[in-house]
Amino acid sequence: MPSLTEQLASARQKDQQISASASPAPTNFQREPLGNSEQLNQLTPCPRSSLFSDGPHDGTFGLGSSGLVPTLDHASSPINPIPFPTWSSEGNNLISGLANDQSHDFDSQSQGNPFHLPGSQVVNMDLSPSFAAQLKSSANDLPLEMKEGLEQYIQQLIREKDTHWAVSGSLKKLIAKYAKAYMLSSTAKFYIKCNPEDIIVSALRANRVKDLPNEDDLTATDTLKSAVSRAVVQSRSTVKDHIMSTVRDTSKTSQLPADERDLGTVAQSLLGGLKDVPLSLALMYRLALMRNVADNNPDMNTRDFWPTVDSEMAALLGVSQEGIKTQQQVIADFQLTYELDVKKYGKHRVSPTNIGSSTYQWKTFVKTVNTLAGNATIIDSTEKKAERKRKRRINDTDARRTRSSAAADEGSDGEEDTTEDGVPGASGDNENEEEE
Repeated sequence: MPSLTEQLASARQKDQQISASASPAPTNFQREPLGNSEQLNQLTPCPRSSLFSDGPHDGTFGLGSSGLVPTLDHASSPINPIPFPTWSSEGNNLISGLANDQSHDFDSQSQGNPFHLPGSQVVNMDLSPSFAAQLKSSANDLPLEMKEGLEQYIQQLIREKDTHWAVSGSLKKLIAKYAKAYMLSSTAKFYIKCNPEDIIVSALRANRVKDLPNEDDLTATDTLKSAVSRAVVQSRSTVKDHIMSTVRDTSKTSQLPADERDLGTVAQSLLGGLKDVPLSLALMYRLALMRNVADNNPDMNTRDFWPTVDSEMAALLGVSQEGIKTQQQVIADFQLTYELDVKKYGKHRVSPTNIGSSTYQWKTFVKTVNTLAGNATIIDSTEKKAERKRKRRINDTDARRTRSSAAADEGSDGEEDTTEDGVPGASGDNENEEEE
């Protein structure tokens, strides 16, 4: 089957032939006007076309994007006083705009901990009963008061050894909301090759979400990323399954009725109760591209769906080409992809939200997710493999440490070992793996 790029080239050629004809053949399809409802950022720092702006740029959101990104200039007032994350000039690495003294209060986790460490950092300390016994014996010559104080301190550390940061129920729900907002973002460029879990973690931190671990607590951060990764996989699976069900019967469900296959209805169904994320024309453009991949690859393994979508997005945005596409070219290709979908499945029955309107009120978390999604870049596969190997090494080392401590405890003075089996916060090796 032809790729999306080949389909677009063929469609453009047909349009040119029709335009060159003295009496062009009538068409039943009415091209969707862009107008000001879908304001878009530019791919390059050249001056903005008046076609895509109805006011001065405030320089707060929508910067640095190289894809089809709706302008957020007309959204609600910027997030104040929270400084927004910026992008460094080297490698487009996200740098948190939050100052160190603006971090969360973790007193509830660190009370009584003389090291002022979250519990998950205490977990990595060697606090086996045998080590504790050796520490006690070394304090025999201390005064009684100091000896008792040291013993209380040791017992306190042993108790905290079993305490580690965990994802709360409320945070888990919020993570699912962020993951869904990312997958249905009107600015998303990639869905699996850009490590979306890292983007969502950055969005959570930028919005100062409560109950997050310290950034320097690596074990707890891995636990957070694992929870985000699971939410992203679930959201991706939901979107993919719904797109597939509009194209053909699947192993999970029958094809949806004809009146539920238009892009507006599809977008509305996927958004569900998530009212904060707008049903925009830009979102329908992206859903059209996803469905084009499903349409043109009937025998595709479901695990290849999102990598193929990302590849088609890269081609459409001009990321994979030597020459960078202009904004007008990107818009035209998105519009043409949308038109090809409408010809087959019908015009949308639900009108898109005018996100370019100055009266549209953006939710803060949606603005954050959209900005970071618009700045996403494809992560090299070798980098991702190296990261997975690093995590496996960390997990293996921690597991060996746990087993070594358990073996040493057999020769201790009989104190109960409170060490748990396994490694709290281990993220495993399931990044970007889709369920069949």
